[in-house]
Amino acid sequence: MVNPKKTEEQAVNAIKFYFDAVDFVDTSKIAINDKEPGLDGVIDVYSVKDSEQFSKSNLKFSMPVQVKGTTKKITNNKHFVQVVDLSFYQKHSNGLVYFVVSTFNHERRILFRKLAPLDIKEILEKIQLGKETQKAKTLSFTMVPNDPKALINIFNDLHAQQERQSRNVLDLSEIECPTEEIVAKVTSRPKYLEDTISSGVYFYRKSLDSVTGKNILIPYSSGKVADIFELESGVISDRHGNSLTSKIYTSKKTGQKELLFGYKDSIKISWTPKQKSNVLLEKVQIHFTPRGDFSQRLADVNFLLEYLRTPTKPTSKEVEKWNSFIDALTQQEARLRAIIEDLKY
Repeated sequence: MVNPKKTEEQAVNAIKFYFDAVDFVDTSKIAINDKEPGLDGVIDVYSVKDSEQFSKSNLKFSMPVQVKGTTKKITNNKHFVQVVDLSFYQKHSNGLVYFVVSTFNHERRILFRKLAPLDIKEILEKIQLGKETQKAKTLSFTMVPNDPKALINIFNDLHAQQERQSRNVLDLSEIECPTEEIVAKVTSRPKYLEDTISSGVYFYRKSLDSVTGKNILIPYSSGKVADIFELESGVISDRHGNSLTSKIYTSKKTGQKELLFGYKDSIKISWTPKQKSNVLLEKVQIHFTPRGDFSQRLADVNFLLEYLRTPTKPTSKEVEKWNSFIDALTQQEARLRAIIEDLKY
């Protein structure tokens, strides 16, 4: 038989143990079997040096937390949150970190979800749009990083978002006003940037304050990162030695690569390397989007044609498509030459 009190106690202890090796964090204010409504306590983050003691003078911030324990299996990293709790967080907090600790089959898993003021606002608005009254909302969670300092870095970012999303500023998101641009704001050490943006990002619209004449950031929307790409800059050359600067983006999720070159990246070649095969490439896709004036377009077509006219030949199945593509480029090259020639007169 499940003992709820023991389950919650194990969950809180799991959080404390997770941060145990981090010497600038204090988890003692997370209460076991807490009787307070809504929140289970805070995690204090300090700025201390060497053997310096925790004090008010070196406290960076306190992150409110909610800890839920469960013995059930968590599927697809999703877990429900009571709507009444979400309403409480909106009224009585400025955001928090929500932990779920699963001990299904005696295997401990710790997941977390950032709930910035903007997150809570958006979740409750979606619930209100529903036709039926909901008592609980299923949300997506993220496994805690192996390095607890990466999670503290995420706390740092969330704390910065909390300061940008105070209740008064959040209310401005309902007011229509001129918007100069939409920006994403992230606070992170380079080492933990990937973990931080993977946990969720926040977009703001820049608006000019008519009173002060200064730009203000108004919360616009939260977002989830679908993929992260590594960027490598280089040079690409055709068979005659002509070269252009290029960029290669590599997806961390799929391994797909995109090679971009030409005027304003008019040429894109994408492929996914095979992992277990003697064949280096699985499938290559070539996209050409003419950009710039006629001379720039002609230069890109010429370079692409010369680059593709290499000793490498397509497979027999792709010969027809390959020839059609080369023919289309050749025709475009001829049309551009004719246009440029007409413009001389």
